[in-house]
Parts: sequence; C-alpha cells; structure tokens
Amino acid sequence: MNTVDELKEVYESSAKMLEEVRDEYKELLESEDKKDFYTLKYMGILIYNDLAREYYNLESNPTLNTSKLVAISPIIHKSFEAQYWYKQKGNKKLRELSDRRGIMKEVDSRIRKLKSINATRIEKYKNYRDKMAGHYDIDRIELIEAISSITLDQFKEDTQRVIIYGNEWLGILKYIGSVQKNT
Repeated sequence: MNTVDELKEVYESSAKMLEEVRDEYKELLESEDKKDFYTLKYMGILIYNDLAREYYNLESNPTLNTSKLVAISPIIHKSFEAQYWYKQKGNKKLRELSDRRGIMKEVDSRIRKLKSINATRIEKYKNYRDKMAGHYDIDRIELIEAISSITLDQFKEDTQRVIIYGNEWLGILKYIGSVQKNT
C-alpha cells in the first residue's frame, strides 16, 4: 500500500464492509452458532477498518519528521491490540466454531499457518505502544527520539503484517462459514 488513493480505496472498502457486517449481525442472530460467526466477522472487519483508516490518515496527512513519528502512535496501539485479540481471543473462537462444525483439524492447521506471516513483529514496538498511544508523560519524548531510528518503511513493513494476518484470519472465518454445521 503506497499511495493515498490506494489507501483511500482500501479504507472506503473496509467502511462498506463494516456497514454490511453490522446489518448482517443485527438480522441474523437466530442461533448461537450464527451469533458467534457474525460476532467474529464483525470484530475482524472492525479491526481491518480501524487499521485501514489509520494508514489512510497517516499517508494522507502532510505532516513531516517528528510530527509524522507522533502520528504513527495510533497504528502502533491498534496493531498491538489487534494482534493481541487475534492471538488471545479470535483464534480460540475460530477453533470453537470450527469444532462445532466438525472441521477443527483443517481450521487448526490454517491458524498455525498464520504464524508464517510473522505479525508478532509488532511486539518490538511494545514500549512505544505503552507510552506513545494517548499518554502524555516525559518518557514520551525519549521514545520519540528512540523510534526515530526506525525508518517509516520498516515501520510499515512490521505493522502491515497485522493487516495481512487479519485478512488471512477473515479468510479462515469465511471457510468456516462455507461449511454447514454438523448436527
């Protein structure tokens, strides 16, 4: 994702997806299985939309230098939180849903393959996330100085892995949704 126009397109697409899944979520909650499926779909698209919006804001913002470093803090925070959610909650729920549909082995294999995306690279930004994302503390100045040694391209490479992970995660959910529930 390089240009503002491409990012705008991704963001607008994710916003449309978010509205569609919200409508589906409200209409299709007649069973626990469907509720779980659409809750996961809603969360996955919500995370995608959040990150797409932040990247669009970063790239379309004319800020430079130090101001640009400060502008990346929402991406760090949201990428970190997204990765945590996928690892601690989302993957567990995918497994539970796939188990009810009798496809646990296949889904578990697909979840394990997500590790190859290496989205955990976001964890190297933990100190920045803790102090730069919405907190005002004297330590923030030191962190801005420390993060200035990381190039914007390296930052994008590391954090965009969370978006790639999320897209693949949504693909697994789509697969689960294509399989009829075992009864």
